Amino acid sequence: PHALISSDDRIIFSESAAYGMNPNEHWIFRKFKLPKTLRLNGNSFMLGCIPNIWHLLMEEIPKLYRLQKAEIDINKFDYLIGRNLSLPQQREVYQIFNINVSKIVTFEEYKHIEFEKLTFFSPYYTPDIDGIKWMKKKILAYYNIKKFDPKKRLFISRENYNTKNIVNFTVIKNVLKKYNFNIIQPENLTLKQQIIAFSEADF
Repeated sequence: PHALISSDDRIIFSESAAYGMNPNEHWIFRKFKLPKTLRLNGNSFMLGCIPNIWHLLMEEIPKLYRLQKAEIDINKFDYLIGRNLSLPQQREVYQIFNINVSKIVTFEEYKHIEFEKLTFFSPYYTPDIDGIKWMKKKILAYYNIKKFDPKKRLFISRENYNTKNIVNFTVIKNVLKKYNFNIIQPENLTLKQQIIAFSEADF
């Protein structure tokens, strides 16, 4: 979670990550003292660096489409703000869209940042269809993926995670193999391998 505070000491609640809908209950108001401030001069952009491939592709990358439509080059910003790049697939995505990851300043390293100028997108709760189509077209062109031939059955395993697991997965796994399901762990695949796997699935 993070809090975005304006120069006149007002919380910008729509852009401040929190649980709940009441600004007065935001966790920032329970802090007695904030950490040491990092001052970033110049122009910064709130990228996000979401460590979740679905949110990264469906929510974060379409913002680049809107920047492009406004004739704004993301690499013209002095700093990109977000979280640590914890997934290798994040770096793959940023390489496709020519994002200079050396400009990323993370929340994990700096808990309190003061910006001379910060650009961010206000949250929206409907998919940016045009942005998603643009993102999909660009990724497929980058990997030269032109045809889809869905013939395989896929089952997505969560064996490497501690939540939302199937209790009797060992039993289920044998049943899946009987019906010719390919059991995959997407986190162990590159972005290109994930795209090919899902494009070949008919179930």
